[in-house]
Amino acid sequence: MKYFFAILFIFSLTFINSFSTQEESSKKTLDFATFLFNEKYISRTLEDIEDSKKFKFSYETKDYFLYSEKSLPNQEFEIKTNFYVGWDYAIIGAGDSTLKDIDLYIYDSEGLVVAIDRNSSGISFPMIRSNYMDIYSNANNDMSIEGKRISVKPLKSGNYTIKLKVRNGFNSEGFWSVMILTRKSQ
Repeated sequence: MKYFFAILFIFSLTFINSFSTQEESSKKTLDFATFLFNEKYISRTLEDIEDSKKFKFSYETKDYFLYSEKSLPNQEFEIKTNFYVGWDYAIIGAGDSTLKDIDLYIYDSEGLVVAIDRNSSGISFPMIRSNYMDIYSNANNDMSIEGKRISVKPLKSGNYTIKLKVRNGFNSEGFWSVMILTRKSQ
């Protein structure tokens, strides 16, 4: 009988854990975004993303909307959105504990990479990085933000694509979340 309860306990932990992964990825994203909230960034409402992909998450008594989805290791996802001149954008992504490496690439309407994060962490914060990209061939992101906490500062308004790549996770499904933060350019 004690083995039955041990198996039931392990099963219940696994079962409960399988439903908490979306919240886990969202919490990681918001925890990482906290320093940006202190710099007057606000969460973007993601009005140009279909409702079925939005995930509402309450954090420190405030509701945030994130883009969140389930993934297998080595899958890629794209989020299409609009960015506008006069605004700074920061994009943050995170995976739950099963996804060990999340990479984010931001492309402008011409298909040029304007920000990138290729580190081997489960949290991703893309920025202009001249060691990963040719910043001089990139015409639609203000080069003065290289190394700063801004992902994109558009020189012209337009369509942008956020590409998320899930790398070397375990051989199981996991959730990732992406949040877009914005503020008026200073």
